[in-house]
Amino acid sequence: MAHAVLHHPFVRSIGQGTLPLPLFQAYAAQDAHFLQSFAKAYAHAMTKAEDPKTVVALSGMIAAVVEELELHSSVLEEEGGMQGESCKGGGNGCATSSNSYRDTRENAANGNDVAEESRQETSSTTTTTIPPLIPSPACLAYTSFLISKASSPSSSIAHILAALTPCMRLYAHVGRRLVEVVEEGMAEGRERGAGESLSIPTIPNVGEVPASSSSSSFPPSLRAWLDVYSSPAFEASAAAVEALLDTEAAKEREERRRRREEEGGMEGWQEDEERREEEKLFSLYLEAMNLEYNFFAEQWERGREDWKGYQPILLVTDFDSTCSLSDTTHLLPKAAGYFKGPEYSLSKWEELENAYLAQLAQVMRPLLEGSPLSFPPPSSSSSFTEGQGQDAAAPVEATSFFPPSSFSLMKERDLAAAAAHLSPLDAFDVRAVESVSASNLLKGIDLSLLPGLLLSSTPLSTSSSFVSSLALQPHCAPVLRYADALVSSSSSSSSSSSSSSSSSSSSSSSSSSSSSSSSSSSSSSSSSCLPNPSSPFFFHVLSVSWSSLLITTATGLDPSRVTCNQLESEGGREGGKEDGVRSIASPDEGGREGDSKGGESSTGKIKVLVDGPGGKLRHFRRLQAKAAREGGREGKTVYIGDSVTDILALMAADVGIVVGHSETLRKMVKKIGWEIRPLLAFPVEEGRREGRRAVWAARDWAEIGVFLFGRRGAEVVGEGEKEGGREV
Repeated sequence: MAHAVLHHPFVRSIGQGTLPLPLFQAYAAQDAHFLQSFAKAYAHAMTKAEDPKTVVALSGMIAAVVEELELHSSVLEEEGGMQGESCKGGGNGCATSSNSYRDTRENAANGNDVAEESRQETSSTTTTTIPPLIPSPACLAYTSFLISKASSPSSSIAHILAALTPCMRLYAHVGRRLVEVVEEGMAEGRERGAGESLSIPTIPNVGEVPASSSSSSFPPSLRAWLDVYSSPAFEASAAAVEALLDTEAAKEREERRRRREEEGGMEGWQEDEERREEEKLFSLYLEAMNLEYNFFAEQWERGREDWKGYQPILLVTDFDSTCSLSDTTHLLPKAAGYFKGPEYSLSKWEELENAYLAQLAQVMRPLLEGSPLSFPPPSSSSSFTEGQGQDAAAPVEATSFFPPSSFSLMKERDLAAAAAHLSPLDAFDVRAVESVSASNLLKGIDLSLLPGLLLSSTPLSTSSSFVSSLALQPHCAPVLRYADALVSSSSSSSSSSSSSSSSSSSSSSSSSSSSSSSSSSSSSSSSSCLPNPSSPFFFHVLSVSWSSLLITTATGLDPSRVTCNQLESEGGREGGKEDGVRSIASPDEGGREGDSKGGESSTGKIKVLVDGPGGKLRHFRRLQAKAAREGGREGKTVYIGDSVTDILALMAADVGIVVGHSETLRKMVKKIGWEIRPLLAFPVEEGRREGRRAVWAARDWAEIGVFLFGRRGAEVVGEGEKEGGREV
């Protein structure tokens, strides 16, 4: 849920400096009302405290909330704001300095008596005036939750803190992450010497209040908010609340143990009680996190539709090291060794692998270190496809920002230049696969038994097995399953629509009703939790892997969702359509290993269907065309990848998302004249998206799920965590 809050347009707009002041002030007024209830909840906890150290710590936390309210008062004081006349005079009556805030926060975090002295001193010199207001529904729900839990006789101090801690930890996390993105953007702008032209919002000396607001275009109120919640002092305060929660939970656990010993409780009863108590704390924490999300979302969604993420019409992802934890290619020669004996394959595989790596280094070195790219004239690349716009080359300077009106043209020029530059890598990939085919290294694998072997604990070494080597990235499996369900849901809805339309034209109304009811019931289970199931959605895995069985076994996806190179089988088809796009033209034929049946063995030959970066670009373009054709409209597209092989598809997508930390990919992106920015920096305003020659780096698949599907993405990831087990 933290990802959902962080990526919500309201929060991202704060970090990007684009949130309108009236909207921010409305939020600040509601948050000020909330903080008063937050302080009261601390006070309720203090009435239950018997340990003097706990009383001191809680009193310091209350004092810190009072200081936090000063930030809100100063925001509401800004011209055009909602503050009453009592703060219009300036001076000490409405705002406190950042240093005063930090000093009090640090004292509160340490539970020092100085915190109380600071609070008294502040009270005597300042007046935090927050105008009365009617709490919004989300604010009322949150404050009611806090006060009801805090005031309940059955609530312990740990229970109250479990409801309060998420707010502190979330704000510290959000503030830190937003400032990290801003500082990275500033560094990128300084490196290119074009910070303003990149439209990267800047905050001079984040963590300090600038001497003059004219030194930055970033709104002062948003800058102050980031300053407070990204500060080390606020992080220390959040950590102090967490530590107090742990301490109080441990005290209460010890008290329950002592009571059971006195009463002679049974061991099983003890375990049940502790489990229930732990579930209670987690439940309170989770409910508070959900209320936090609702609070932020409500500020943004007044007059708007609920935020559901980016919602692309087409989602395409690479597999090896994008979905999987590591490259899975080595599992095929290991499988050959399993079926024919290790001596058959291992030494031969090591020889091929070493030769491959040496030759790859030779190919990549001039691509990374050689002369700059040559960009074709605009007229020759306005509609770039494979083989077009690559002959005529005119060197032009690569910049990282173009006006929106010319960006599409510039993007096509970039793709043409990059495709020509990377064409040696396409040829190398083909030669590498051909050398494996010629070696017969992969001959004799029983393709009917391969999935079972891949899912087995058969050891590969002292520390790994087949199944562990096929593991997916954390949170990847639930996101892929959800995307797959969206495809099924949109297809089912489309079929239902056609059936209903056909039935309505018949003379029998009862027949029409029956048909509609049947279609609805058949798709209800898969679409009940899916946003806009009637909207078309297309999802595909596009990989240079040598076998779709590696991908379908790891992900559980249908072969029609996969396009990759193919390990051929004896007596089976040798791939598919001549153009290699089997799962696009004929979904029932896509991705299968030669239609293998029980007992069929591999021939050792690999049919090349996806040849390097250029091959991925061709397939991605055809998937785009398929989505536009069958979806009835052009829509937003997303590609997810991790390596140089993915770079052209990343550039071609409306949003290219980078997974992992490939230094080679980053160097090549820079070589092409593009940049890699954090996914969190993806502009909220559509007008600011165009003209950015950038791909976007995600920290993990949980972040990707939220970016794509909004709050539902966070729920999907959470459900995946509850299910547990290996993500394969």
